[in-house]
Amino acid sequence: FWKPPFDLNTRNVTPKGCHVLFFYKTDTFSCKTRLSVRHRELYTVSVKRKRRKGMVMKMENCAISRRKALSADDLCYLFLVFLAGCLVGWIYEEIFYWITEGLLRNRSILYGPWLPIYGIGALGIYALKPLKGRPALLFLGCVVLSGVVEYIIGYVGIQVFGLRLWDYRGLFLNLQGIICLRSVLSFGVLGLAFHYLLEPLGEKLYRALPGSTVRTGCLILLGLFLADCVLSALFRTPITY
Repeated sequence: FWKPPFDLNTRNVTPKGCHVLFFYKTDTFSCKTRLSVRHRELYTVSVKRKRRKGMVMKMENCAISRRKALSADDLCYLFLVFLAGCLVGWIYEEIFYWITEGLLRNRSILYGPWLPIYGIGALGIYALKPLKGRPALLFLGCVVLSGVVEYIIGYVGIQVFGLRLWDYRGLFLNLQGIICLRSVLSFGVLGLAFHYLLEPLGEKLYRALPGSTVRTGCLILLGLFLADCVLSALFRTPITY
């Protein structure tokens, strides 16, 4: 693959003297470069002026536009982020209610050790990665996003399924007992821990594993998760308030 000698992170650049080993005659062509093992991006390069010298073309000006191509590896990574959020959320809930209520009970709506609402929240918080360089704004985004996700799922659970899976009534600044100040601030802190600690470590581990192993593992985990969803919908009665 062609790797240009300039930064492709900039959407509009006009480098001079770019040398590429392509043998095209048209003034516009597309090329694909692999930026990493797991993530690909497709670049379209429009050539304004050129001159051929053997098999090397020298482009005086290039206008580069970028669009991401979602791959199977990307989907695997997002699915693992979802499952990691489910697992961490389940552990958090077990520890929290063991401390506050003195009981160890499966707080999930599923049989397995995963809470889907935390997985959904993890994907939303992962989407805030562009704000990683601005911690205060990232914290605020995690607070708002987690509050919206928690309220929507809690409201649907009560109004559609008749299930109140958690209850914040009586806590400071609560809204219909579905969200409260304590919960959204806690999720804001967890969001910072996700971006600055958990996700970087998880990404390093993910990149260290063979792609075939990751895809096979994701298929197995997906099968287990879907089977759990079906069995839980048929037979499980979750803890309600």
